Amino acid sequence: MHSGASQASNVASVSATPSAARVASLATLAGTGFLASYLAFHALHVAGRDPLFVKSLSAIPLFSTCEAAGLVGLVVGLSGSLAVLDHDRLLVRMSKILAVTIMLFTLEIVFFP
Repeated sequence: MHSGASQASNVASVSATPSAARVASLATLAGTGFLASYLAFHALHVAGRDPLFVKSLSAIPLFSTCEAAGLVGLVVGLSGSLAVLDHDRLLVRMSKILAVTIMLFTLEIVFFP
């Protein structure tokens, strides 16, 4: 059994490396880009105004919307890797950013299935 002091020292010795912070912030950007674009593409689908490139991805609207949103998320994540970002500041805000996008995503899917 570990004492409280040794557990505290173990936690203090584990810190995020700059590369881990960069990967986490880029994953946040990609995930947020995916959710935000899925919201937009789904809203356009509900309104009956699917973009042509989304329609061309698949005959099934759910798959084409998901594929298009995935492409946007990938582009956002890759462009974030090329941009000069303060990854530490982004990591601090990561939970709030993801919480808001997940909440909006859930509300849209519930109210506009």
